[in-house]
Amino acid sequence: RGFLSFTQHHWADIRYTTSDGLHTLNTFGSESLTADLMINLSNWWRGFNPNRLFNLSVFAGTGVVHRDKADFSTDNYSLCLRGGLQGDFRINENLKLNLIADGNIVNDNFNAYVVTFPVEIFTAFTVGVTYRLPERRNPDSTPEIEYMPRVQP
Repeated sequence: RGFLSFTQHHWADIRYTTSDGLHTLNTFGSESLTADLMINLSNWWRGFNPNRLFNLSVFAGTGVVHRDKADFSTDNYSLCLRGGLQGDFRINENLKLNLIADGNIVNDNFNAYVVTFPVEIFTAFTVGVTYRLPERRNPDSTPEIEYMPRVQP
């Protein structure tokens, strides 16, 4: 699957404190474009069932993340490795509620704070919906006509 996202990051920066001793809150946005390989564990363990109320999938992927400049001196582009779980709750035949929890690994300079660990890991929790368009019949197709069997007199 392809995944395009916008994320808003907030964290207390321990490098800077205010006059009352609190840490400064850093905020910046990032955009990512990733490709993931998904495995539906529910289908793997229990077989395919289109009427199942809950499906659990695991995924892993890679992509590119762009960190907005915000208060930093420059924008930042980073390769990203990611993995996580997705739960799908079936609401009706065409509508599902998605809950996604994932971890993302980016370069160490992602938040402009370089430490001894070579990468930064951040988590994300997403709630969404999947709507499947109903099947549409072709209006140009000729309907099938059932003929009565011919009775011999």
